[in-house]
Amino acid sequence: MRRSDLEHLIRAAGRISGESELVVIGSQAVLGQFPDAPVALLASMEVDLYPLARPELADKVDGAIGEGSRFHQTYGYYAQGVGPETATLPAGWKRRLVRVENRNTGNAAGLCLEVHDLAISKYVAGRAKDREFTRELARRFNHLYGREPGFEDKAKAAVKKLGSKKARLFNDLRTKFLESGDAEALKRAQALLDEQQNMPRGDRERLFGWLEGSGKKILVEAEALLTEASKLAGLDGQKMSKSYGNAIGLREDPETVAKKIRTMPTDPARVKRGDPGTPQKCPVWSMHAVYSDEARKAWVEKGCTTAAFGCLECKQPVIDSVLAELAPIRERAQAYLDDPTLVKNILADGCDKARKLAGETMRDVREAMGLSYT
Repeated sequence: MRRSDLEHLIRAAGRISGESELVVIGSQAVLGQFPDAPVALLASMEVDLYPLARPELADKVDGAIGEGSRFHQTYGYYAQGVGPETATLPAGWKRRLVRVENRNTGNAAGLCLEVHDLAISKYVAGRAKDREFTRELARRFNHLYGREPGFEDKAKAAVKKLGSKKARLFNDLRTKFLESGDAEALKRAQALLDEQQNMPRGDRERLFGWLEGSGKKILVEAEALLTEASKLAGLDGQKMSKSYGNAIGLREDPETVAKKIRTMPTDPARVKRGDPGTPQKCPVWSMHAVYSDEARKAWVEKGCTTAAFGCLECKQPVIDSVLAELAPIRERAQAYLDDPTLVKNILADGCDKARKLAGETMRDVREAMGLSYT
């Protein structure tokens, strides 16, 4: 996406909502502060925004120029109407908003997140697209500031701290990766370094960078920890979202969950009980893909395509599986509902750990940028 595309969306959103100021909180907010931002940070073709004074009008914007709209089909980019609660932001973020207002935005102005606030919101959100954004930020910083004086000598000295056997294995794996691009060798070497919990943090980061032929990794690239089913469609087949009203809450009572699944839309071809259908065209199938084993999915395929059973019969195994999964979650959550101080204690402990780690990282950042004066 280009800066002119962002301005076009601001103009269109302002005209649709009738509001003059729109807050831009997605990755494209970087264009407010850096109109010529690196292409790698601009991969997304959507702009997350909402009217500052009347956030409830975001749905109206989404319906008119959102994903799949005629606007999207015509221009290739679109606006996603969101709410103020969508992004987790640090104190004072509103004072740092970057205003985008010119002839191309018409009578509207875009209030874009300042880049540091944007980065924090991305780290907190942690979705796949957010991780790619933060990884690119980390890569660029490491590329610019990761080369310290005597880096290679320090890296070789750090290898010796692994012990003779592990040092030899590490060097062999590094050579395989650098000479032939052996991805498996890279993974094994990274796993070897992950095991070295007693090694000084600076040495580990140095070896991670040296392993890939780059400099010291000052900022760590966020990685994903995904289950086998990393995404679950909503009750209507769209992405699951509270704002779409198609979500199942983790602590909803069993009766509500069962009712939601029973009333899910199905393949439009199955108007009558005897009409055959196609599982892949039915939103319920996406849940079978997650909750059913191969035998159950084969049963659904056969029963749906031959109209051997009705949709309610097909939904029941999903209901049973979802309720079985949510039951222990509700049980564990109850302890925290009964005693909220448990949550506060967990957050406090986590803050202490994060504060210590952040302090170490910022020390390395300042040293790399020549801003350490002590």
